[in-house]
Amino acid sequence: MKLKLTCILLLLFYVACNGCMPSSPYPTINKYMLDIKTPKKLSTKAPHKNLMVRNTTIIPQFSNLNFVYRTSKIQYLTDHYNEFYTLPATLINQTIVKYLTATKLFHFVTNDDRPIRIKYLLTSKVTELYADYRNRFQPKAIMTIQFNLFKINHPDRNIVLLNKTFTATSPLQQKNSQSLVNAWNKDLEIILRRLSYNLHRVR
Repeated sequence: MKLKLTCILLLLFYVACNGCMPSSPYPTINKYMLDIKTPKKLSTKAPHKNLMVRNTTIIPQFSNLNFVYRTSKIQYLTDHYNEFYTLPATLINQTIVKYLTATKLFHFVTNDDRPIRIKYLLTSKVTELYADYRNRFQPKAIMTIQFNLFKINHPDRNIVLLNKTFTATSPLQQKNSQSLVNAWNKDLEIILRRLSYNLHRVR
């Protein structure tokens, strides 16, 4: 009987102690979107020509959700606690469509296979997307995108009108994830502004 009572008391003591101990919090994963300013109209009257924006591609090193930091000439680190809300290729592609729609350079801009007549086709490939921490006193965000614009004349023959690669580098106000995303947004805005002016010239 004494042994049974002792076991019960020990069990109650164990439960009470564990109930008082704070549980270990799970690490917080911060998720971020890309968001840039709406551009000014580059054309007062949109031409009756539609643009298809193909899905953006990103080289494997930077294609995942997690942020990537460059710390030396050959070393890159992956941050598992700060990441994009969805795949960066999707975010960048959606931003391109929204931005070019606002410029009014084309009658209609889409990134899906709608049953409409397409006159132009735009492809985009991201080759750099990381935070450059090689100089710890001057951290910066790096973004590079390669664009190709095709004029569709025949199902088997497209004419290349534009082949441009744009790189943007923006300093971080602070060495944290929010400042990094703000800098990437600035990078993307700079790149799309350069793209728009080039598209305006070659249409």
